[in-house]
Amino acid sequence: MLIGQYVKTLRFCRIKIDAVFSADAKEAAVSAGFTEPTHYQDIDWIVYGKSIGQNRMIFAAVGRE
Repeated sequence: MLIGQYVKTLRFCRIKIDAVFSADAKEAAVSAGFTEPTHYQDIDWIVYGKSIGQNRMIFAAVGRE
């Protein structure tokens, strides 16, 4: 997964990845506020969202262990 890549999720339709974390850095993603599930379907990645204002979100991909 790459920063700037667009992916399709079940919850938010098409989104842009703003950050990428390895599986070892999942706690860093949570600490950075990426906690909202997107229901992205992939065997290698999980995508979480973070609210940055009213009706605005950014998204991060986290590698699966």
